[in-house]
Amino acid sequence: MIAGLAELRRHGFQVVSNQDTKAEGYFAGPPLERANGFLGTLNSDQVDGLVALRGGYGSNYLLEFELEKSLRDLKCVIGFSDLTTLQIFLWQRCKWITFYGPMVVGGSTRAADVRKGYDENSFLQAVGKTEGGWKLRLKGEAEFSPVNPWAGS
Repeated sequence: MIAGLAELRRHGFQVVSNQDTKAEGYFAGPPLERANGFLGTLNSDQVDGLVALRGGYGSNYLLEFELEKSLRDLKCVIGFSDLTTLQIFLWQRCKWITFYGPMVVGGSTRAADVRKGYDENSFLQAVGKTEGGWKLRLKGEAEFSPVNPWAGS
């Protein structure tokens, strides 16, 4: 985990850690504590986005807490695996930006040419470009031009 946090700092991100709960079985803590920690972190004016530490096993249980009523500003959420359920919810219900991308513990410390590594340029372009109509050249993929969902609104 330390190497992944160092990688984010290397790219100029300020890292805010939220590890106030004690693990409970397979989960990072009791559901209510995890929901409050998640909401508190994302509603903080000091946080622009969230990069998952791990796969997010149990993140789907956070959906029981009516998150859309408690979230304020748009934030970016990055991760994959079990976090996907939460990402889709935030995208569909709250119009948040979510990316299938490297997690702090898995992938963010390995280069694109290494098994399970990440493409540093694609990652930085995805989280750093804010104007509509941007294009990413993904390693080994055709050019991708996403549609800006906020254009014209």
